[in-house]
Amino acid sequence: MELYVLKTDNGYVKSTNPENPILVGIEKASVYPDADSELIRKLARILRDRNEKDLRVAKLVITEEDHYQGL
Repeated sequence: MELYVLKTDNGYVKSTNPENPILVGIEKASVYPDADSELIRKLARILRDRNEKDLRVAKLVITEEDHYQGL
């Protein structure tokens, strides 16, 4: 599975309110499927207008595997 996050030098984007995204650590970041590309672009425009440094979209590749045996 592939999901996307917006990342700046100051943190990752959390978009509880898409009009006012905040920056957080990766554990609280909003993640987006490819289908949300328009929302990603909108958030990127807002962050560029705020002069956030080194704005980029990072792809997270998620795999699933059994980790704890015998639970």
